[in-house]
Amino acid sequence: MKAALAAAVVVALTATACASSPAPPGSTTSPVSSTSASDEASASPTAEALPRVETLSEIAGTRWGGRDSEGDSVTFDFEEGGQLTYFSFGERYSREGDTWSADGDTLTWLVTFGGPYGTCTYVGAFDAAAQTISAPYTCSASDAPSGTIELEQRPG
Repeated sequence: MKAALAAAVVVALTATACASSPAPPGSTTSPVSSTSASDEASASPTAEALPRVETLSEIAGTRWGGRDSEGDSVTFDFEEGGQLTYFSFGERYSREGDTWSADGDTLTWLVTFGGPYGTCTYVGAFDAAAQTISAPYTCSASDAPSGTIELEQRPG
């Protein structure tokens, strides 16, 4: 119990720190809505059992999070109908062009950051045994960094 409480405090403190962090460099778009520390905490792993995703055809309605190669913590909600919601820096983003699609074990998703990033395209490989998604990404803006992200399922 003490460990769970300590973990919750760390998550809450991290979420509070993230909420006061600036938006990604050069971001020119406003978030759809702010998240609270409790929203951010729900995006962190817990002892809660998550349903196994055996194939990407089952990914709709699930949440996945991790850190990208720049060290930023990110969370993606892969929603029904191919819509995507993105959480970063304590904010929630959901834009019309943010979408995902699956083909076999490959998951492709687009995120519109704007500013110096433009739209970033992630093409990930799903590992059903490990319950992870590994994806390189590239962004449409010429000076934007490319990188990788490793995701694991999170409670939603």
